[in-house]
Amino acid sequence: MKQRLLKFISHISNYFRWAIVILILLILALGIIGFALKWYILVVNPRVVFTDFYSFVDDLFALILVYEFLDLLRTLAPARLLDLLLTVMGRKMLLAHNNQTLVFETAVFAVLLLLRLFWNRFNREKEE
Repeated sequence: MKQRLLKFISHISNYFRWAIVILILLILALGIIGFALKWYILVVNPRVVFTDFYSFVDDLFALILVYEFLDLLRTLAPARLLDLLLTVMGRKMLLAHNNQTLVFETAVFAVLLLLRLFWNRFNREKEE
């Protein structure tokens, strides 16, 4: 009885996981379509990037973050969590209007990047 219950819970959680992945894929697809519709003007007039740089980069990073989150849910790996954090910090640094905290954010980004590089090296040595 206990094993049947565990199998049932495992199947239900697997279905929930796939439902969440499908929902995120739909959000990503709609985001890409919305991004293309909003920024199609760049094909005709590339100067718009310079006038609306912050909103363009913000929209682009929103799509990247949705993809990173999807990848994190798909793999459930700590390295993907570091990738997500690096993307968030990179977005925050790039869109910063205030230069007072930029040094601190750059230091945090560098520490996270070093952790990610050490993680890659540790996993590579562990696999070999």
